[in-house]
Amino acid sequence: MPEPADTLLAWYADRARDLPWRAAASVDAEVRAWRTLVSEVMLQQTRVETVIGYYQAFLERFPTVDHLARAPVEEVLRAWAGLGYYDRARHLHAAARAVAARGGFPRTAAGLAELPGLGPYAAGAVASIAWGEDVPAVDGNVRRVAGRLLGVDPAIPTGLRRVEAAVREWLPSGRSGDFNQALMDLGATVCRPRRPRCGACPLAATCVARHSGDPEAIPSRRRRPRPPEEHRVAAVWIVDGAVFLTEREGPGLLAGTWGPPDGPLAPGEAPEAGAERILAEGFGVRARARAGLGAVAHAFTHRRWRVEVVATEAPGEPAVGVGPRWRFLEPRAATAEVALSRLGLKVLEAAGAIAASGAGRPGRIRPGSGRG
Repeated sequence: MPEPADTLLAWYADRARDLPWRAAASVDAEVRAWRTLVSEVMLQQTRVETVIGYYQAFLERFPTVDHLARAPVEEVLRAWAGLGYYDRARHLHAAARAVAARGGFPRTAAGLAELPGLGPYAAGAVASIAWGEDVPAVDGNVRRVAGRLLGVDPAIPTGLRRVEAAVREWLPSGRSGDFNQALMDLGATVCRPRRPRCGACPLAATCVARHSGDPEAIPSRRRRPRPPEEHRVAAVWIVDGAVFLTEREGPGLLAGTWGPPDGPLAPGEAPEAGAERILAEGFGVRARARAGLGAVAHAFTHRRWRVEVVATEAPGEPAVGVGPRWRFLEPRAATAEVALSRLGLKVLEAAGAIAASGAGRPGRIRPGSGRG
Protein backbone atom coordinates (compact mmCIF):
# COMPACT_ATOMS: atom_id res chain seq x y z
CA MET A 1 0.00 0.00 0.00
CA PRO A 2 1.26 3.57 -0.54
CA GLU A 3 2.62 5.38 2.48
CA PRO A 4 -0.15 7.47 4.11
CA ALA A 5 1.94 10.42 5.32
CA ASP A 6 1.18 13.02 2.64
CA THR A 7 -2.54 12.25 2.52
CA LEU A 8 -2.88 12.20 6.29
CA LEU A 9 -0.93 15.44 6.79
CA ALA A 10 -3.15 17.22 4.27
CA TRP A 11 -6.23 15.94 6.13
CA TYR A 12 -4.75 17.04 9.45
CA ALA A 13 -4.10 20.55 8.15
CA ASP A 14 -7.86 20.92 7.57
CA ARG A 15 -9.32 18.73 10.33
CA ALA A 16 -6.98 18.92 13.33
CA ARG A 17 -8.81 19.12 16.65
CA ASP A 18 -8.67 22.48 18.37
CA LEU A 19 -6.99 21.46 21.63
CA PRO A 20 -5.46 23.91 24.11
CA TRP A 21 -2.10 22.16 24.31
CA ARG A 22 -1.70 22.51 20.56
CA ALA A 23 -1.74 26.28 20.89
CA ALA A 24 1.87 25.84 22.00
CA ALA A 25 3.12 25.15 18.46
CA SER A 26 4.81 28.56 18.11
CA VAL A 27 6.27 28.90 21.61
CA ASP A 28 9.69 28.00 22.97
CA ALA A 29 10.45 24.29 22.65
CA GLU A 30 10.90 23.83 26.42
CA VAL A 31 7.45 25.32 27.03
CA ARG A 32 6.01 23.19 24.24
CA ALA A 33 7.58 20.11 25.80
CA TRP A 34 6.06 20.98 29.19
CA ARG A 35 2.57 21.56 27.83
CA THR A 36 2.71 18.42 25.73
CA LEU A 37 3.89 16.36 28.67
CA VAL A 38 1.10 17.61 30.95
CA SER A 39 -1.55 16.87 28.32
CA GLU A 40 -0.21 13.40 27.55
CA VAL A 41 -0.06 12.41 31.22
CA MET A 42 -3.59 13.70 31.82
CA LEU A 43 -4.92 11.92 28.74
CA GLN A 44 -3.82 8.52 30.03
CA GLN A 45 -7.09 6.65 30.69
CA THR A 46 -9.10 9.91 30.58
CA ARG A 47 -11.24 11.40 27.81
CA VAL A 48 -10.20 14.58 26.03
CA GLU A 49 -13.44 16.34 27.02
CA THR A 50 -12.67 15.75 30.71
CA VAL A 51 -9.01 16.71 30.46
CA ILE A 52 -9.43 20.12 28.82
CA GLY A 53 -10.76 21.92 31.91
CA TYR A 54 -8.25 20.29 34.23
CA TYR A 55 -5.38 21.03 31.85
CA GLN A 56 -6.18 24.72 31.64
CA ALA A 57 -6.49 25.08 35.42
CA PHE A 58 -3.30 23.07 35.99
CA LEU A 59 -1.30 25.22 33.58
CA GLU A 60 -2.56 28.38 35.25
CA ARG A 61 -1.20 27.09 38.55
CA PHE A 62 1.98 25.52 37.12
CA PRO A 63 2.82 27.40 33.90
CA THR A 64 6.32 25.89 33.64
CA VAL A 65 8.05 22.72 34.68
CA ASP A 66 9.99 24.69 37.31
CA HIS A 67 6.75 25.86 38.94
CA LEU A 68 5.65 22.26 39.38
CA ALA A 69 9.08 21.12 40.54
CA ARG A 70 9.08 23.70 43.35
CA ALA A 71 5.56 22.84 44.55
CA PRO A 72 4.95 20.35 47.37
CA VAL A 73 3.27 17.16 46.24
CA GLU A 74 0.19 18.02 48.35
CA GLU A 75 -0.40 21.11 46.23
CA VAL A 76 -0.03 19.05 43.06
CA LEU A 77 -2.57 16.52 44.28
CA ARG A 78 -5.02 19.33 45.10
CA ALA A 79 -4.72 20.61 41.55
CA TRP A 80 -5.25 17.07 40.26
CA ALA A 81 -8.18 16.28 42.58
CA GLY A 82 -11.12 14.78 40.75
CA LEU A 83 -9.15 13.72 37.68
CA GLY A 84 -8.37 10.31 39.20
CA TYR A 85 -5.46 7.90 38.80
CA TYR A 86 -3.41 9.99 41.22
CA ASP A 87 -0.16 8.12 40.57
CA ARG A 88 -0.07 10.12 37.33
CA ALA A 89 0.17 13.35 39.34
CA ARG A 90 2.91 11.96 41.56
CA HIS A 91 4.88 10.72 38.54
CA LEU A 92 4.46 14.06 36.76
CA HIS A 93 5.71 15.87 39.87
CA ALA A 94 8.72 13.55 40.09
CA ALA A 95 9.43 14.03 36.37
CA ALA A 96 9.27 17.82 36.78
CA ARG A 97 11.79 17.67 39.61
CA ALA A 98 14.08 15.48 37.50
CA VAL A 99 13.86 17.93 34.59
CA ALA A 100 14.51 20.92 36.85
CA ALA A 101 17.49 19.18 38.44
CA ARG A 102 19.13 18.59 35.06
CA GLY A 103 18.37 22.12 33.84
CA GLY A 104 15.90 21.24 31.10
CA PHE A 105 14.12 18.50 29.24
CA PRO A 106 15.97 15.65 27.55
CA ARG A 107 15.66 16.26 23.84
CA THR A 108 15.30 12.66 22.71
CA ALA A 109 12.65 10.03 23.27
CA ALA A 110 15.28 7.77 24.82
CA GLY A 111 16.19 10.45 27.35
CA LEU A 112 12.57 11.34 28.09
CA ALA A 113 11.72 7.67 28.70
CA GLU A 114 14.09 7.74 31.68
CA LEU A 115 11.90 10.28 33.48
CA PRO A 116 9.52 8.90 36.14
CA GLY A 117 6.23 7.67 34.73
CA LEU A 118 7.02 8.17 31.03
CA GLY A 119 6.63 5.18 28.74
CA PRO A 120 7.58 4.91 25.07
CA TYR A 121 4.35 6.54 23.87
CA ALA A 122 4.55 9.70 26.01
CA ALA A 123 8.29 10.00 25.38
CA GLY A 124 7.72 9.72 21.62
CA ALA A 125 4.90 12.26 21.71
CA VAL A 126 6.95 14.87 23.58
CA ALA A 127 10.12 14.28 21.55
CA SER A 128 8.37 14.49 18.19
CA ILE A 129 6.06 17.41 19.00
CA ALA A 130 8.49 19.55 21.02
CA TRP A 131 11.85 18.69 19.46
CA GLY A 132 10.92 17.37 16.03
CA GLU A 133 12.65 14.04 16.58
CA ASP A 134 11.58 11.47 14.00
CA VAL A 135 10.14 8.96 16.43
CA PRO A 136 6.67 7.38 16.55
CA ALA A 137 4.13 7.79 19.34
CA VAL A 138 2.03 4.63 19.26
CA ASP A 139 -1.01 4.65 21.52
CA GLY A 140 -4.25 2.71 21.28
CA ASN A 141 -5.68 5.00 18.60
CA VAL A 142 -2.57 4.67 16.46
CA ARG A 143 -2.44 0.89 16.88
CA ARG A 144 -6.05 0.63 15.75
CA VAL A 145 -5.63 2.90 12.72
CA ALA A 146 -2.44 1.22 11.51
CA GLY A 147 -3.79 -2.25 12.20
CA ARG A 148 -6.87 -1.60 10.08
CA LEU A 149 -4.85 -0.02 7.29
CA LEU A 150 -2.59 -3.08 7.16
CA GLY A 151 -5.26 -5.66 7.93
CA VAL A 152 -3.32 -7.04 10.90
CA ASP A 153 -4.46 -7.45 14.48
CA PRO A 154 -2.46 -5.30 16.92
CA ALA A 155 -4.01 -7.20 19.82
CA ILE A 156 -1.60 -10.07 19.17
CA PRO A 157 2.19 -9.71 19.52
CA THR A 158 3.09 -10.42 15.88
CA GLY A 159 0.49 -7.95 14.66
CA LEU A 160 1.65 -5.29 17.09
CA ARG A 161 5.24 -5.64 15.91
CA ARG A 162 4.12 -5.17 12.28
CA VAL A 163 2.07 -2.12 13.24
CA GLU A 164 4.91 -0.47 15.15
CA ALA A 165 7.36 -1.14 12.33
CA ALA A 166 4.93 0.30 9.76
CA VAL A 167 4.30 3.49 11.73
CA ARG A 168 8.04 4.01 12.06
CA GLU A 169 8.45 3.47 8.30
CA TRP A 170 5.66 5.94 7.48
CA LEU A 171 7.14 8.78 9.57
CA PRO A 172 7.78 11.80 7.32
CA SER A 173 11.18 13.29 8.05
CA GLY A 174 10.83 16.59 9.88
CA ARG A 175 7.05 16.25 10.30
CA SER A 176 6.82 13.42 12.79
CA GLY A 177 5.06 15.54 15.42
CA ASP A 178 2.24 16.50 13.06
CA PHE A 179 2.04 12.97 11.69
CA ASN A 180 1.77 11.41 15.14
CA GLN A 181 -0.97 13.86 16.09
CA ALA A 182 -2.76 13.25 12.80
CA LEU A 183 -2.87 9.51 13.49
CA MET A 184 -4.18 10.19 17.00
CA ASP A 185 -6.90 12.48 15.66
CA LEU A 186 -7.89 10.05 12.95
CA GLY A 187 -8.30 7.29 15.52
CA ALA A 188 -10.22 9.50 17.93
CA THR A 189 -12.66 11.04 15.47
CA VAL A 190 -12.92 8.78 12.40
CA CYS A 191 -11.35 5.34 12.85
CA ARG A 192 -13.20 4.79 16.11
CA PRO A 193 -13.32 1.46 17.94
CA ARG A 194 -16.99 1.05 17.06
CA ARG A 195 -18.96 2.48 14.16
CA PRO A 196 -15.89 3.85 12.35
CA ARG A 197 -16.69 6.65 9.91
CA CYS A 198 -15.00 5.03 6.92
CA GLY A 199 -16.71 7.41 4.50
CA ALA A 200 -14.89 10.33 6.13
CA CYS A 201 -11.48 8.65 6.24
CA PRO A 202 -8.78 10.08 3.96
CA LEU A 203 -7.09 6.68 3.87
CA ALA A 204 -10.18 4.60 3.12
CA ALA A 205 -9.13 3.75 -0.44
CA THR A 206 -6.14 1.73 0.76
CA CYS A 207 -7.54 0.40 4.04
CA VAL A 208 -7.54 -3.40 4.13
CA ALA A 209 -10.02 -3.58 7.01
CA ARG A 210 -12.53 -1.37 5.23
CA HIS A 211 -12.40 -3.48 2.10
CA SER A 212 -12.91 -6.60 4.21
CA GLY A 213 -16.38 -5.34 5.07
CA ASP A 214 -15.84 -5.62 8.83
CA PRO A 215 -13.40 -2.95 10.01
CA GLU A 216 -14.54 -3.36 13.62
CA ALA A 217 -12.98 -6.84 13.67
CA ILE A 218 -9.59 -5.13 14.04
CA PRO A 219 -8.38 -5.07 16.69
CA SER A 220 -9.92 -8.23 18.07
CA ARG A 221 -11.81 -7.68 21.30
CA ARG A 222 -11.24 -10.03 24.15
CA ARG A 223 -13.98 -10.16 26.71
CA ARG A 224 -12.67 -8.77 29.95
CA PRO A 225 -13.84 -10.33 33.18
CA ARG A 226 -16.06 -8.11 35.26
CA PRO A 227 -13.89 -6.46 37.91
CA PRO A 228 -14.59 -7.63 41.46
CA GLU A 229 -16.77 -5.39 43.61
CA GLU A 230 -15.81 -4.51 47.16
CA HIS A 231 -18.51 -3.48 49.60
CA ARG A 232 -17.42 -0.52 51.75
CA VAL A 233 -18.86 2.13 54.03
CA ALA A 234 -18.08 5.83 54.46
CA ALA A 235 -18.80 7.72 57.68
CA VAL A 236 -20.00 11.29 57.18
CA TRP A 237 -19.52 13.29 60.38
CA ILE A 238 -20.56 16.95 60.25
CA VAL A 239 -20.15 19.41 63.14
CA ASP A 240 -21.40 23.00 62.87
CA GLY A 241 -21.46 22.76 59.08
CA ALA A 242 -17.90 21.40 58.81
CA VAL A 243 -17.28 17.85 57.63
CA PHE A 244 -14.67 15.49 59.04
CA LEU A 245 -12.17 14.59 56.30
CA THR A 246 -9.12 12.35 56.44
CA GLU A 247 -6.09 11.81 54.25
CA ARG A 248 -5.83 8.37 52.70
CA GLU A 249 -2.40 7.03 53.53
CA GLY A 250 -0.34 5.23 50.90
CA PRO A 251 0.72 3.38 49.00
CA GLY A 252 -2.53 2.18 47.50
CA LEU A 253 -5.59 3.41 45.66
CA LEU A 254 -6.25 7.14 46.10
CA ALA A 255 -3.18 7.53 48.34
CA GLY A 256 -2.61 11.14 49.33
CA THR A 257 -6.20 12.23 48.67
CA TRP A 258 -8.83 13.27 51.18
CA GLY A 259 -12.44 12.38 51.89
CA PRO A 260 -14.76 11.15 54.63
CA PRO A 261 -13.20 8.07 56.28
CA ASP A 262 -14.19 4.81 54.64
CA GLY A 263 -13.25 1.15 54.73
CA PRO A 264 -14.40 -2.37 53.86
CA LEU A 265 -17.53 -3.77 55.44
CA ALA A 266 -17.04 -7.04 57.29
CA PRO A 267 -19.16 -9.99 56.06
CA GLY A 268 -22.70 -9.54 57.35
CA GLU A 269 -21.89 -6.19 58.96
CA ALA A 270 -24.57 -3.50 58.72
CA PRO A 271 -23.37 -0.21 57.18
CA GLU A 272 -24.30 1.70 60.35
CA ALA A 273 -22.18 -0.62 62.48
CA GLY A 274 -19.35 -0.38 59.95
CA ALA A 275 -19.36 3.43 60.08
CA GLU A 276 -19.20 3.40 63.87
CA ARG A 277 -16.34 0.86 63.76
CA ILE A 278 -14.30 2.89 61.27
CA LEU A 279 -14.40 6.00 63.44
CA ALA A 280 -13.66 4.01 66.60
CA GLU A 281 -10.77 1.97 65.18
CA GLY A 282 -9.22 4.71 63.10
CA PHE A 283 -9.67 7.74 65.33
CA GLY A 284 -10.75 6.60 68.77
CA VAL A 285 -14.13 8.29 68.34
CA ARG A 286 -17.25 6.82 69.93
CA ALA A 287 -19.64 7.67 67.14
CA ARG A 288 -23.30 6.84 66.68
CA ALA A 289 -24.82 6.21 63.27
CA ARG A 290 -27.80 8.44 62.56
CA ALA A 291 -28.98 7.34 59.11
CA GLY A 292 -28.02 5.44 56.01
CA LEU A 293 -27.91 7.79 53.00
CA GLY A 294 -27.69 5.28 50.18
CA ALA A 295 -24.69 4.05 48.24
CA VAL A 296 -22.31 5.40 45.61
CA ALA A 297 -20.36 3.43 43.02
CA HIS A 298 -16.74 4.09 42.17
CA ALA A 299 -14.80 2.24 39.49
CA PHE A 300 -11.07 1.69 39.13
CA THR A 301 -9.33 -0.07 36.28
CA HIS A 302 -9.39 -3.51 37.88
CA ARG A 303 -11.96 -3.22 40.65
CA ARG A 304 -15.15 -1.53 41.69
CA TRP A 305 -16.29 -0.15 45.01
CA ARG A 306 -19.85 0.10 46.28
CA VAL A 307 -19.71 2.53 49.18
CA GLU A 308 -22.57 2.83 51.65
CA VAL A 309 -22.84 6.38 52.96
CA VAL A 310 -23.81 6.72 56.64
CA ALA A 311 -24.42 9.95 58.57
CA THR A 312 -22.86 9.82 62.03
CA GLU A 313 -22.54 11.99 65.12
CA ALA A 314 -20.06 11.95 67.99
CA PRO A 315 -19.06 13.99 71.03
CA GLY A 316 -15.82 15.91 70.87
CA GLU A 317 -13.09 15.36 68.30
CA PRO A 318 -10.34 12.82 67.78
CA ALA A 319 -7.24 13.38 69.83
CA VAL A 320 -4.47 15.13 67.93
CA GLY A 321 -2.03 12.52 66.61
CA VAL A 322 -4.61 9.71 66.46
CA GLY A 323 -5.09 8.02 63.09
CA PRO A 324 -4.32 9.50 59.66
CA ARG A 325 -4.21 13.26 59.19
CA TRP A 326 -7.66 14.76 59.61
CA ARG A 327 -9.37 18.13 59.34
CA PHE A 328 -12.83 19.61 59.75
CA LEU A 329 -13.61 21.70 56.67
CA GLU A 330 -16.67 23.39 55.35
CA PRO A 331 -17.60 21.33 52.29
CA ARG A 332 -17.19 24.24 49.88
CA ALA A 333 -13.65 24.78 51.17
CA ALA A 334 -12.62 21.18 50.72
CA THR A 335 -11.38 21.20 47.14
CA ALA A 336 -9.48 24.44 47.70
CA GLU A 337 -7.72 23.22 50.84
CA VAL A 338 -7.08 19.50 50.30
CA ALA A 339 -6.89 17.00 47.44
CA LEU A 340 -10.50 15.84 47.65
CA SER A 341 -10.86 12.62 45.67
CA ARG A 342 -13.70 12.06 43.25
CA LEU A 343 -14.93 9.33 45.59
CA GLY A 344 -14.92 11.83 48.46
CA LEU A 345 -16.88 14.24 46.31
CA LYS A 346 -19.46 11.55 45.52
CA VAL A 347 -19.85 10.70 49.20
CA LEU A 348 -20.38 14.36 50.14
CA GLU A 349 -22.92 14.74 47.34
CA ALA A 350 -24.78 11.65 48.55
CA ALA A 351 -24.82 13.09 52.07
CA GLY A 352 -26.23 16.39 50.82
CA ALA A 353 -23.20 18.23 52.14
CA ILE A 354 -22.64 19.78 48.71
CA ALA A 355 -24.73 20.08 45.60
CA ALA A 356 -23.80 17.77 42.76
CA SER A 357 -20.51 19.06 41.33
CA GLY A 358 -20.86 22.03 43.64
CA ALA A 359 -17.63 21.89 45.62
CA GLY A 360 -14.68 24.05 44.88
CA ARG A 361 -15.28 27.56 46.18
CA PRO A 362 -13.06 28.52 49.10
CA GLY A 363 -14.77 28.81 52.46
CA ARG A 364 -13.99 29.01 56.17
CA ILE A 365 -11.76 26.38 57.75
CA ARG A 366 -13.04 25.31 61.14
CA PRO A 367 -10.44 25.59 63.93
CA GLY A 368 -9.35 22.44 65.74
CA SER A 369 -7.81 20.50 62.87
CA GLY A 370 -5.78 17.39 63.64
CA ARG A 371 -2.36 16.21 62.52
CA GLY A 372 -0.88 18.58 59.96
